[in-house]
Amino acid sequence: FASELLAERRDINDDLASRLGSAFNLSTQNWLALQKQYDLWHASEPATARTLALRDLETPRHAA
Repeated sequence: FASELLAERRDINDDLASRLGSAFNLSTQNWLALQKQYDLWHASEPATARTLALRDLETPRHAA
């Protein structure tokens, strides 16, 4: 579970924010704000970087 969060495969939702708030003595709102900031940062990446990343996924890999 923690590894998914650290590997950016899991978002912080209300329930998780509440649990993290209790564990680390930070408010639920702080955790949700961090998730929102991350989402906005990720969405503002240049379109070319996202396009290149998608192209990499679509490019078939040839055996050497």
